[in-house]
Amino acid sequence: GVKGEISFKIAKNSDSSGRSGSIVLSYKCADDVTIEVSQPDFSLAPFKIDVKESSYTSVKVDIFPQDKQMSYIFSFMEKMEGEAPLSDDELFQAEMLFFENLAKEYGMSMDAIMDYYLSHGDTTGVSLDYYPGKNIVIFAYGLKNDGGWKRTTDIVRVEASTQTLPFIDATYD
Repeated sequence: GVKGEISFKIAKNSDSSGRSGSIVLSYKCADDVTIEVSQPDFSLAPFKIDVKESSYTSVKVDIFPQDKQMSYIFSFMEKMEGEAPLSDDELFQAEMLFFENLAKEYGMSMDAIMDYYLSHGDTTGVSLDYYPGKNIVIFAYGLKNDGGWKRTTDIVRVEASTQTLPFIDATYD
């Protein structure tokens, strides 16, 4: 017979709890084949990001790296409805391009820019300012300079929203 290959890609789990499921392969004149798939509890993720409060123009967060000595970057971006989220590699490449352009704009080295933006240990009470009524994705990842800047952890993401301004219908005489 002909040998083939079947592959599956499943979106990253949106929280740290484990999950499991089954993939059932069916074909005429053949018995079904069931493949059990499970993803362990990721409560030991490299970061815990806690959204503390939200206002019309900001979201306050605390970021707790599992490794308190690790250098890391945290940031956020608007969540675009209907768009597939960037993979960790795509997001990291976009981040590095941002930092490279920032370094050029300020006439600084990439290392100097990264030293300015790198965090270590717990980061608490950070206010991320943005527009009212927007969904954002807050993310963090480990980073080190090993002959070039390299990501050392998966990117941990948490969604949050700024509050929506109320619509007030005003009538003028």
